[in-house]
Amino acid sequence: MREIKFRGKRVDNGEWVYGAFVPDATERTHGDMVTWGFISGHNIESGRIESIEVDRKSVGQYTGLKDKNGVEIYEGDVVKADMDFGPGGMMEQITNIYWDECTGGWQFNYFDKSTIEVIGNIYENHELLEARM
Repeated sequence: MREIKFRGKRVDNGEWVYGAFVPDATERTHGDMVTWGFISGHNIESGRIESIEVDRKSVGQYTGLKDKNGVEIYEGDVVKADMDFGPGGMMEQITNIYWDECTGGWQFNYFDKSTIEVIGNIYENHELLEARM
């Protein structure tokens, strides 16, 4: 069974938080009109569940996979991996991770999964993708 969790960048201090994504009531009512959400967390000191406001654009879902170093791979991560180009052979590629609507899955189909390495994310390291062009 795949673990369902999310991450997002806190609005107040820019740190990453991990947990369940909880859209606010306005977002549930008006769809994409709201540009922020909440990541629920557990406050160990108080024993209470707390909601942390995050930049909605930074929220990404855990893919259920880890890279070759054991790092969890999230939507929006930038990875380096070998891709199979069929008769053309394998070639190292840098790409961002996203949900592929055509296949109904994460776009890992052509990656040699043993070579995937997270090298950043599109929110903090967009220059990694610009360098490949």
